[in-house]
Amino acid sequence: MFNTSKSRITNTIYKVEPTDKNYADLKTEDDQRDLKLDHASKLKESMSRNGSFTDVNPILVTSNGFIKEGQHLYNAAVSLNLAYHIIIVDKDWDGIIILNTNKRNWNGMDFAGHWARKGIQAYIDFLRLKEDYPFVTPGVLVAILNRDSCRKQETRIAFKDGLLPGYNVLYARQILDKIASLQELGKEPPLKPSTHKKQQFQQAMLQAFKNPKFSFVKFKRGLAKSRHKFNLLAKQEDMLKEIYKVEKKGTKE
Repeated sequence: MFNTSKSRITNTIYKVEPTDKNYADLKTEDDQRDLKLDHASKLKESMSRNGSFTDVNPILVTSNGFIKEGQHLYNAAVSLNLAYHIIIVDKDWDGIIILNTNKRNWNGMDFAGHWARKGIQAYIDFLRLKEDYPFVTPGVLVAILNRDSCRKQETRIAFKDGLLPGYNVLYARQILDKIASLQELGKEPPLKPSTHKKQQFQQAMLQAFKNPKFSFVKFKRGLAKSRHKFNLLAKQEDMLKEIYKVEKKGTKE
């Protein structure tokens, strides 16, 4: 089906145009996971606005036209009549499990950089916020920009697909300024930088901010004057309990 001389996986990336004879003829093997329609729909929405990104994430295809990896990308590209990129692998190649368990998947900053280079303002703002507030983890920053109190699967997927909302930057700065003001605050003992950077601590703070009865002023007062256990804790739920204990101590002048 494809004119290649090597059956083993190669580094050659082929571009398939809508005008090519075999453009819409790729097939899915029986052992492929079922197509997830919600994921395919979000990919389609993203690619309709930003174009195909299979140039950096090519579809793995056998020489006889079966998809080994990338059926969601293929489905979205063809439905939009976009060109897509493929790498040819052997028809009996069984390295998909090894590939998925050992390849270096993109992290949050990789995705942010990709969409920022495509000119999407929300991701340009994301990178600027990460630079201005280096202590915040990418996952927590995604949650803040979605006005969430925790990281959610659907927002993580949307972030990877280029669908980060771009209207909460001012809100994000207000939240991050509050968290930034806690760095090394406290005397008994000071909040360690390693604790301040913990995802669990940051997410616990987001949960507290969502509580209408929570007083950040009282919390800071309590943290500055009383003992706390944040540096000894690892779980988010324990961090949140400690936040409320410290806040209570801050009610006393």
